[in-house]
Amino acid sequence: MKKFGLIVMAILFSFATYAQVDREEKKEMNKEKKAMKYAEHMATKLELKAEQKEAIKKAQMKRMEAHQELMEEHKESMMDDDGMAEVKEKMKKNKMKIQEDFKEEMKEILDDAQYSKWEMMHDDWDKKDKMKSEYKKKHKNKMKDQDDDY
Repeated sequence: MKKFGLIVMAILFSFATYAQVDREEKKEMNKEKKAMKYAEHMATKLELKAEQKEAIKKAQMKRMEAHQELMEEHKESMMDDDGMAEVKEKMKKNKMKIQEDFKEEMKEILDDAQYSKWEMMHDDWDKKDKMKSEYKKKHKNKMKDQDDDY
């Protein structure tokens, strides 16, 4: 019975170890898949050449990695720093810089007609994101008001 218990423990331990390694690989694959999906979407919307598609994939990967580094930095600074307003402002500036760098890369990759179409698409996405966040704030405040009524 002891041998059986040891075998079960060894198997469970090996699964746990495999799962930890697998998570990191999946994270990397998810980044690549997301970048590829974005590049494919842009290829269909903007009628891109193969070189442009590959360049967009690389630019998107670079953008996602920079964003991830920023988020990790932000988590660390949230634990260390007491000035929340300063941390948030710094985060906002860094996000804008990442976005501006990405726009510059896209400007180099795309021709003028493609870039203007891409910019219009992103403006639409930004508007939709803004509307979603406003709706969430409004809904959150409404729920808070209902909780206060009780």
